[in-house]
Amino acid sequence: MALLNTPSPKKQRRVAFVWPRVIIGCVFAAAFIVLALNVAQGAEWILPFDRSIQAAIFPLRNPDLTPLLEFITNLSGTKASLVVAFIFAVFLFFLRSKKKALVFILTVGVGEAIVLATKYLVDRGRPYGLNLIDFPNDASFPSGHTFAAIAIVAFIIFILLREFRVSMPLVIKALLVVVAVLWPLVIGFSRLYLGVHWPTDVFGSLILGGLVYFPFATLVWDALIPAQRKAGRHARQ
Repeated sequence: MALLNTPSPKKQRRVAFVWPRVIIGCVFAAAFIVLALNVAQGAEWILPFDRSIQAAIFPLRNPDLTPLLEFITNLSGTKASLVVAFIFAVFLFFLRSKKKALVFILTVGVGEAIVLATKYLVDRGRPYGLNLIDFPNDASFPSGHTFAAIAIVAFIIFILLREFRVSMPLVIKALLVVVAVLWPLVIGFSRLYLGVHWPTDVFGSLILGGLVYFPFATLVWDALIPAQRKAGRHARQ
């Protein structure tokens, strides 16, 4: 009887991988809260730390690079992010399943709600006088553009890797992983270069997005969406 109740090796590996994501998410959630409190209270180390990072980045500014980074940063803006999320949700709804589209929308929505709530509660001012482009009409901490690069782009890549795990060539998988890692870093750098965020705003988003949201978002997806067993096979749920 014990043998009949023993889960398969694949299921055991999948269950075992839950705990690393839970632990990482919880540990860095605590780290993010500590950082947010330090920013909100104007801790003594915050401004010197931010200034030291700006001192390393601002000398890189030049007229040829600025338009390119402005273009790149706009790719992770509110309008662009909404368009990308909407298109992918439509893809999931019509070509995969309604359940997958709903899980994607709700997961991204929860993440963005956390960012908006944090912006409201911390209410940090922008680095006025250091910006090369106009500021968005919201608070500075955390960086919404950087978070969206993770919550939308990196999460979409994770889903694609799950959906096409069998049929997708290994080279394409590797390229997508590189994009998922580098894109948020590029967006974060663009926000700092353009002077529309303090460095701790971007670091806060990298922690919240990459080490809190992403582990839990992928955990939710794996828990609610069954793994694909054969290439091209997907049940409409």
